[in-house]
Amino acid sequence: ATAATACTGIKDGSSPDRTISTPATGTAAITTSTRPSRAPAPASAAANWTALARGLDGKLVRPSDATYKTARQLYNTRFDALKPAAVAYVANETDIQECLAFARAQRTPVAIRNGGHSYAGWSSGNGRLVIDISKLAQVKPDGTIGAGSKLIAFYQGLARNRRTMP
Repeated sequence: ATAATACTGIKDGSSPDRTISTPATGTAAITTSTRPSRAPAPASAAANWTALARGLDGKLVRPSDATYKTARQLYNTRFDALKPAAVAYVANETDIQECLAFARAQRTPVAIRNGGHSYAGWSSGNGRLVIDISKLAQVKPDGTIGAGSKLIAFYQGLARNRRTMP
């Protein structure tokens, strides 16, 4: 069975954990439980964010950066008022690890974003570190698919190599 945990975007100090498991039958079962989560720490010092930015191969965009307004936007304009603490455009798995370690140490909530079209707004949030994986979009002939791949690129990559996905 495969399991993944979804980010919820809930800001009240308790967050339901949703675990999606895929049994051998190919169906998905979702279980939800509520347990208290640690409250986010106060906004981290600029030096901490600067250290994170230096540790990334990708780019970290903060509210003081000229590109922040664009970086924080999602496809759905309903969420235009959300103001994440930063958006990390990760370049590789190591960048993701750096972001998660930073978020854990600073007690900063995280949102994962690829296409930015989460209908529930889960790919952003006020005060969150948004980890944007859209640059991890490689599709390799051996079947390796980057976490940031869009479905159309996935199928095009397979077709170029005379492959298909059932």
